Amino acid sequence: MQMLHHWKETLLGDADYILVLLSFIVAAIGIAWPGEESPKSTRIRIVLIVVVVLTAIASLLKTFSDNRDKTFLQLALSSTLLPGGSVYDSFYEDIKAAVAERAKIDKLANVEPKNVKLIPWHYSVGMIAILQSPMQGVLVLDKSDVGQMYANEIRKDPDLNREFVDTLLKKQFRPAELKEEFLDKSAIVGFLTYYERRNSLPQNYYYDLTNGITLIAPDGKTVVVSTQELISAGKDKEGKDGFVAGLVVFQRIQELFRSKL
Repeated sequence: MQMLHHWKETLLGDADYILVLLSFIVAAIGIAWPGEESPKSTRIRIVLIVVVVLTAIASLLKTFSDNRDKTFLQLALSSTLLPGGSVYDSFYEDIKAAVAERAKIDKLANVEPKNVKLIPWHYSVGMIAILQSPMQGVLVLDKSDVGQMYANEIRKDPDLNREFVDTLLKKQFRPAELKEEFLDKSAIVGFLTYYERRNSLPQNYYYDLTNGITLIAPDGKTVVVSTQELISAGKDKEGKDGFVAGLVVFQRIQELFRSKL
């Protein structure tokens, strides 16, 4: 199945490149085809071959740029749209399929996707999936991730989303570095955990390198997970900083927010 998907993506994604190369080959053969030779015709052939080569290179570069722009525009557009309920249902099925496959690869369990247990929460800020079985942890998708899955959904190819989710399942973070993606996803965990615990949405949230993450409740009160607490979520039993699986570190951060709500 993955091999067929790979070849399909290769053929469809590279169609423009193949057409350019075929055009180049045909033109080159036509120019180089044996005929009446003379110094003048030889010079003309050389000039034409150079022109064809330069044109092919320019066409390939333009095709590459156009395809990259199309991918960017598709992702940018899908990131501004809110998927409907049925689309999120499809996301959950893709996540279950990816978790079942990852659990099998890691020799944790051999289960069908329908038997994967998770609790999802989503809002415009992003989405979390609390994994319960056969894997445990908190999977976090920011708006860009949701946009990517939505774009894949529009393309009607479930393998794309399963492969994308698998990259998220394997992703590691080093909290001590306090990078933007880590902070943003930690804030999403806090935002949706607030909803889980209080059955209402916080008014807003923000984060920075000095104060950590702050949730603002509807009554104006704040819930804060400090920078040091975020960094501590990445430490091992000996207190050393390092890279930690996203599933693990975001589960720890969720427990921090739960303890404050």
